[in-house]
Amino acid sequence: KKSFLGRKIPELKFIYPINGKINKELPFEDESMGTQRLFKYAAFMLEAIDKNITLIIDELNASLHPKALEGVIQLFKNKAKNAQLIFTSHDAITMDLMRKDEVWLVEKGNDLATKLYSVADFKNESNNVISKRYLSGRYGAIPDIEVY
Repeated sequence: KKSFLGRKIPELKFIYPINGKINKELPFEDESMGTQRLFKYAAFMLEAIDKNITLIIDELNASLHPKALEGVIQLFKNKAKNAQLIFTSHDAITMDLMRKDEVWLVEKGNDLATKLYSVADFKNESNNVISKRYLSGRYGAIPDIEVY
């Protein structure tokens, strides 16, 4: 049996109907990276919600379909009483799934110190289309890439 973060992963097989009749089996290892990642985190997510604890995941959106990511975020918004999901992402569209007080940015200053701040710090901003304003540079935290 394989393990993930010290926990055994049960053997999973996915069954897909073909033309509504024949079921085709696909082993877990043959599923997409996003599906594998989602199922590996699922137990931790459900435990966090059940026990009202904070779950921290780096690059939650990596390999996940945008709708799967939206489902995870909505799961915490709808089911969590005191549980919290904290995650990093480089996908700006993810920002539009959350309120401005839930979006925090990280920027490295000229002194190379890291500054953490919320989009809510910017006054007169609405909660919708945060990504468009972020990508336009309104909030900073945009990489400065120079090509030589």
